[in-house]
Amino acid sequence: MFRIVTLTLLLAAAACTSGTRAAHARGGAEVQPIDDFGFFQDEQREAQAAVARWAESHGHAISPVDELEQAYALAAEGRSPAGGPVCGKPLSRWEARARWGGALGLRERVRTELDCRKDAGCTLSVEGTELLGDGRSTWTVEAPLAPGADGLKALADTLPALKPPTPQPERGAGGLGILGGLAGGPVKIRERDELRASAFGADRRAKAPTPPRDEALFPGLTPADLRRCDPSEVPSVGLRVQLGADGSLSRCEAGSPDDRSAGACLCERLASLSRAASSSLRGHRWSVSLGVVPRDVVTPDHAFVLSAYWNTHLLRVKEPAGRPRFKEKVADPSLEHWRPGSSRAAAECFADSLHDAGRVPSRWAVWFDDRGRATRAVQQKGYPLLATDVAACVEKVMLSSVSPCPAQAGLWAEAVLEVNARAVGASSTPLDALTPPGL
Repeated sequence: MFRIVTLTLLLAAAACTSGTRAAHARGGAEVQPIDDFGFFQDEQREAQAAVARWAESHGHAISPVDELEQAYALAAEGRSPAGGPVCGKPLSRWEARARWGGALGLRERVRTELDCRKDAGCTLSVEGTELLGDGRSTWTVEAPLAPGADGLKALADTLPALKPPTPQPERGAGGLGILGGLAGGPVKIRERDELRASAFGADRRAKAPTPPRDEALFPGLTPADLRRCDPSEVPSVGLRVQLGADGSLSRCEAGSPDDRSAGACLCERLASLSRAASSSLRGHRWSVSLGVVPRDVVTPDHAFVLSAYWNTHLLRVKEPAGRPRFKEKVADPSLEHWRPGSSRAAAECFADSLHDAGRVPSRWAVWFDDRGRATRAVQQKGYPLLATDVAACVEKVMLSSVSPCPAQAGLWAEAVLEVNARAVGASSTPLDALTPPGL
């Protein structure tokens, strides 16, 4: 059975390129991190290795766990799987997989999950799914989870008992579905940044209490703390946390490699606040989600709330099955997953020009150097052009765009800027309704 030697094969081919042109290494499946036991990173690697050994013993080709996780960690730093320079935009796990999956020899994913039901115990399932496309399941096995408080031991004891599940009849979906809750109330202005904080039991086997949300979860934690640790436009960080019986923070780390730097910073802050944390957190492992909802961009008269959105998926293509989809319009695949400038800053460009905003969407092209930094931005024809001062403002925003390591300097990408205005006290106001006749 084949195993890939990831980093060595990619040293020459992916130092600062997309990696998509590298020769495909013969590999197999990626064993994904296992969320449902509440594992910390050291335990997580051990759990992934156990699943990998089980899968290989049953004839599945598995890519080396440590090498793949190292590649994803480098991607989260803005590097290629071979290391090399830091470029403009870090890549999340799924972005790195889409970008380098072929070069890393990946063909499918192996996902491990727990299904725990009240008074019925837990069932462990291991499933192989397609790497790309619809993620179709290719095989599934399951077994009742072995008892025991030690999650690693319970996993190891259950793996030998896995077998194909008994087919179950399909059940209809209940509830309101996607249509429930679409209606919104009157628009109110958010005058300041707001903290969003929530926690749920990381180990699905445990019966953890329901903790409070937002400011009541970690009293003293502020939006400024998150912005200090995560300087992105909309800070959002996941953590894995365990508090002792006395309220002390016994373990804390980023929930994924994508959040490693920001997670370490926030764990340091939470250590000083843990004894003031909600008492419901004590004695359990938690998946904690922390984020900031930014204050609104408003017009000078506070009559409208403005928001902007960059659409980068402009190129229509057809899947083999004939279904259309849209992908990024870029000069080279190495620019895929690039990030335009701040959408909030773009919205601020229209605060004094609502009528000009009524002419959007506007189309923009941006060029990058060999480290993924924007060097030039130009508004494209085909859409009504923005007023000179507004266009200059948006151009400045576009020059803060970043990309992963390009194959070479001078490559371009395109995006369409869409702006929306909501009248304060109303549900929503389309901007074209604000445009005077004849424009």
